[in-house]
Amino acid sequence: MLRNYLKIAGRALQRRPGPTLINVFGLTVGLAVCLLIGLWVNQELHYDQFHPDAEQIYRLGLDLKMQDQEMKGPITAAPLGPALVDNVPEVQEATRFRYDSDVGFQVEASDFPNTRVIWADTSFFDVFAGFDVLHGSLDRALHGDEVIVLTASTASRLFGRTDVVGRTADLNGSVQEVTAVIQDPPRTTHMPFDAVGSIEISPRMQDMWVSNNYYTYVKLTEAATATSLQSKLDEMVSTFVAPQVKEFVGISMEEMMGNGARYRYYAMPLLDIHLRSDTAFEFRPNGSITYVYTFSAIALFILLLACINFMNLATARASERATEVGMRKALGAARGQLAAQFLGEAMIMTATATVAALGVALISLPLFNSVAATELRASDVLQPEILLGGLVVIVGVGLIAGSYPAFALSRFQPALVLKTDDRHSSGGHGRRLRQGLVVLQFSVSIALIAGTFIVQNQFDYVQSKRLGLDKEQVAVINRAWSLEEDQPRYIERLRHLPSVVAAAAGSAIFQSDGVSNTLFLPDDAPMSQAQTFNYLSVGFGLDEALNLNVIAGRSFDEGREADSSAVMINEALAARFGWDDPVGHRLREPSPDGTEREWTVIGVVEDFHYQSMRYNVDPLVLRPSRWASRVYVRLAPGDAMPILSDMRLFWADLNPENPFQYSFLDQSYASLHRDTQRTGRLFSIFAGVAILIACLGLFGLATYTAQRRTREIGIRKALGATVPEIVALLSREFMLLVMIAFLVALPVAYVTMNGWLSDFAYRVDIGVGVFVFAGALAMIVALLTVGYHAVKAARVHPAHSLRGE
Repeated sequence: MLRNYLKIAGRALQRRPGPTLINVFGLTVGLAVCLLIGLWVNQELHYDQFHPDAEQIYRLGLDLKMQDQEMKGPITAAPLGPALVDNVPEVQEATRFRYDSDVGFQVEASDFPNTRVIWADTSFFDVFAGFDVLHGSLDRALHGDEVIVLTASTASRLFGRTDVVGRTADLNGSVQEVTAVIQDPPRTTHMPFDAVGSIEISPRMQDMWVSNNYYTYVKLTEAATATSLQSKLDEMVSTFVAPQVKEFVGISMEEMMGNGARYRYYAMPLLDIHLRSDTAFEFRPNGSITYVYTFSAIALFILLLACINFMNLATARASERATEVGMRKALGAARGQLAAQFLGEAMIMTATATVAALGVALISLPLFNSVAATELRASDVLQPEILLGGLVVIVGVGLIAGSYPAFALSRFQPALVLKTDDRHSSGGHGRRLRQGLVVLQFSVSIALIAGTFIVQNQFDYVQSKRLGLDKEQVAVINRAWSLEEDQPRYIERLRHLPSVVAAAAGSAIFQSDGVSNTLFLPDDAPMSQAQTFNYLSVGFGLDEALNLNVIAGRSFDEGREADSSAVMINEALAARFGWDDPVGHRLREPSPDGTEREWTVIGVVEDFHYQSMRYNVDPLVLRPSRWASRVYVRLAPGDAMPILSDMRLFWADLNPENPFQYSFLDQSYASLHRDTQRTGRLFSIFAGVAILIACLGLFGLATYTAQRRTREIGIRKALGATVPEIVALLSREFMLLVMIAFLVALPVAYVTMNGWLSDFAYRVDIGVGVFVFAGALAMIVALLTVGYHAVKAARVHPAHSLRGE
């Protein structure tokens, strides 16, 4: 019986190739998009799950507020981990480490830059036990000085093979022995690395609770909870941190808290880090649970649009199948049997579209990976979650797309449907439903189009906004700290090159992991008024290299010895302290050991952006330094390659053991907003798919409408109606639906995109023009879609239209 129904359903689809192709094509596109987004969502939701007992691992962080300054991030004091293991039974293991994303290896005179190294204590692989060992053993891999564990790809890159236990590599002058080789961390890890080396923590830091410089992770017992861990962390603050704070600041922790300050450790589950942590000092930009929800909803909406096409075309053409239904009922077919046939047609089309969608998705995978900056693979389709989810989606789509047509068509009465009129296809209920579904389709499309324009406008804004510095034509030489005492000599050589406008040392700016900060006090203020401010270490001449605007006082002068204890500040810091004339004021920098360094303000620079546009320009201190982590070189306009070659030669002469690495400042700035650019591209793709599917449905409905009104058009033309009048007649209804869709989409898109823009401290305003343009674009596309059939129908000679009368 089932086989017979499927045969009948298949023949029925073959008799109507136009609607069948429209439905299959729409479902194919919708399912392909749904599959690609499903693969991405599945990957995002499975970060760090490869570790045994991953649900018992937590990352600790510091939540700090002093005065008006707040800081929250995954850095803690060195003694926190051991203290938890010694004092909290619920903590099984703890590990501390520091992360260096730019280490240079040297093996047999060959340089291997840009290596990501975790410098960890001996318990690292006890907490993170999800790494497969290829060679050696992890039991004592990090015991001892100058030992290191390599990933398989790093071992191959350095030595050409993986069985390299016992071999040595030079890391910035330190010879490290390889004790083990492990498989590369899965792509679903929040902390990618190439090697893990042993760390040496000084006795002084082992007891320093008010200096937070380490990542700390703990593994809890099965019975422990996040709530119980948080209470223990609060005890750590009161037991160990508070006494040192009082010694350091001069007032008790209770007094600080009473003045609005905050100092607390917090715990974040390992499995939440990738999607729910967006702080400074992350290993790389994390994902966002908001994007997971957003793109999941978009995928479902696009799939729904394809289902709507099927429902609309099936119910609109009900009159064409009314006689078939009547005959089958007259011959004894039950309503359930008819419904099964129509559901069978939907299932056949869904199955056909699924096969096609799988091919489209696999072909599109490289493009999607490029646009979404992800690393999906064809083999990901075979994951159990994807297979089960795909089965649910396929059955669901078939039922959603076929259920209403099956219900609507199977309820026709034989005595009624065998008459010659077509009231069954154009009844008020079915017509209103089709109109409502068309409105829904174009509402989604218009909202996505508007979202695309808003995201692109924001990206253009952050790229073109005046930054307070000039990022163009600036080469950045990385790892300049490796020059050590030779850094001033290197910079001086650069300054004598004809194409170099200016060169100076400075800290890293435009970095996703934030900038350094420390405590400062104004003039003679008591320790209770200490505030945490960001600072940059700068060399002489950095204001010229970056074209900073000095608005008061002067910049650093290499010829003045007193400038070694001078600082420059930005406008935001002057405003924070209420200094109308900041030059001459003092800044004091206390140290955890009780000593204090005093600086004199010699100049004020105009506020400039040194972080992402998501953040305000915070108060900033520029401290002098003869060498720093970067060298900034402003180049004259023209070809940069010859001058870069000279810079490389100078580097090799002074620093042969470390590789020369450079980037450009404008590229660093662009990388801060890569997620915004990526979001805009994805929105544009999804908006294009949505409008394509909506217009496919509109195309089918317009075809049907033109056919159904053929006689009416013939009579009107015989009575003198012109082609434009006929086109307007046939298009009016659809254009009205698009206008209603615009009114529905406008508030939804505004609220959604306004929420997205709220993450930016500097953002564009959402003007009505964006929505008008989105609505006009949808209107034009819809008009072209409907207009094709309207013009075609209007040009038919009345004699042909009325031939059957």
